[in-house]
Amino acid sequence: MDKIEDAFLSAIAPETFLVPLREDIDQCGALLSKSDSQFARRMFVRANFAYFEAHLFLMRQILLGLVVDTVARTGTFEFSKLAMLHEDTYTPELTGKLKSKPNYTPFLNNCAFTLRIWAETFNVDPKPFFSDNGWREMHNSVKVRHRITHPKSAKEIKIQTSEIESVKKAYRWLHEFYSAETPPHRKTLTSHKIDYVSLDMLSLY
Repeated sequence: MDKIEDAFLSAIAPETFLVPLREDIDQCGALLSKSDSQFARRMFVRANFAYFEAHLFLMRQILLGLVVDTVARTGTFEFSKLAMLHEDTYTPELTGKLKSKPNYTPFLNNCAFTLRIWAETFNVDPKPFFSDNGWREMHNSVKVRHRITHPKSAKEIKIQTSEIESVKKAYRWLHEFYSAETPPHRKTLTSHKIDYVSLDMLSLY
């Protein structure tokens, strides 16, 4: 089991995975402060969502590792949750062999699933977070990201100041969900040799 844990922790090394993306946000933020252009705004939104995607993926990998550990110890698991955490779907080929393909789930659905499973795993009530204004700001931010990723007019690539603020609030909301004041998941992560400090986002806006 130690070899499995070591391989798992090596694969999700946050210092090589999350830190560069957090630095992208910092650099885009600095550019935005120096020259508040539409280019800087678009780069800022994209950098934040790259970080959101990476951080949520990392949380799913941690959860997947804990599930594997639970299966090894108890022999029980919920297949539906395991499949979603693995992020693949499988279909049989004509030869009868299974072929995997990525399971493309909309960002908000995947975000909600990840955070809810995280909360359930560590006995945290997720309801206050999903009723929080930050979740609405995440919805608003996704609309901006989609709009500038798939623009259909010049108007759609322009980002308002209020929309930049929505992205910042969404970031803070995700941070607060992961690193609550007294997060019960820290003891569990520590017991699995995972350094929770290095997983926390490096700074707030």
